[in-house]
Amino acid sequence: MSALLTSMENEFSKWKVSTTWYGVFYGTARTIVIFFSAVVAAQNNLKGSVAGFLVAWVPILALAVTILSAVEAWQEPQLKWRGFMEDRDGLESLIIRCKAGKEDEDKLLKEFEALRKKHRAGRVR
Repeated sequence: MSALLTSMENEFSKWKVSTTWYGVFYGTARTIVIFFSAVVAAQNNLKGSVAGFLVAWVPILALAVTILSAVEAWQEPQLKWRGFMEDRDGLESLIIRCKAGKEDEDKLLKEFEALRKKHRAGRVR
């Protein structure tokens, strides 16, 4: 196995795990924002209910929603996650092409370096 293929497979393994964790974090953060927003919006209706204890938390939840929403708007995690998945899939294609052995390894190396540079820059497409 060539050093290029080994390097690409190692990077692919890292990107696969990172993409999964980024997706889990993004999904969890979105769920939290939705839940906290719902509690803040329903605070008057919650006062006499079983979930009335949440009303005391409304100022903190409102602040958390504001901060998380601002960070999300600034960071654009959904677009970045989509970009990470595209990079991972592009790298998988490079690995397949490298294993086929039908293309010049220098060409594949240049494509790999370009993909890795784009991935590390975290550019939103």
